Amino acid sequence: MRDSAGNWLVGFRKYIGRGSALNSKLWAILTGPEMAQLKNNSKIIAESECLDAIEMILGNSMNTLLMTLLRQIMEAKRQLQEVKF
Repeated sequence: MRDSAGNWLVGFRKYIGRGSALNSKLWAILTGPEMAQLKNNSKIIAESECLDAIEMILGNSMNTLLMTLLRQIMEAKRQLQEVKF
């Protein structure tokens, strides 16, 4: 995570088991809003080089195998004042 000036704040790692690259990108996107809440940040910009992940979050693509993870991302988003992807 970085602040609004681009300064490094914190990194993270998480064991997610085996899965696709898309699955790991979605987990990384989910972890961002969760960490922002813990740091009392209410506005974030979530960036990813994975266009498929962003399109799924924005509702432009469907993947029923990852629907639970997408729901978790949307719930985490609702907990913050503003999230941009």
